[in-house]
Amino acid sequence: MSANAVNKYGVPVYPGAEYDEGTTRFLDDVLYIEGAAYRTPEDPSTVAEFYAKQGLTRGKEKTRAHAVF
Repeated sequence: MSANAVNKYGVPVYPGAEYDEGTTRFLDDVLYIEGAAYRTPEDPSTVAEFYAKQGLTRGKEKTRAHAVF
């Protein structure tokens, strides 16, 4: 899914992040959100900085444990 994320969503996956099939399925099946979920042990602020450099901003859903882009 990592290589497809760039093609499908236009942004690279955070380096070392692993695709989370169960959460992705929950997004699609329960929340009706087309997207993909990935997990990383990195601090969310570090991941947020990575995506901010690519012009993305954090969504409203953010905590010390996770963030949405």
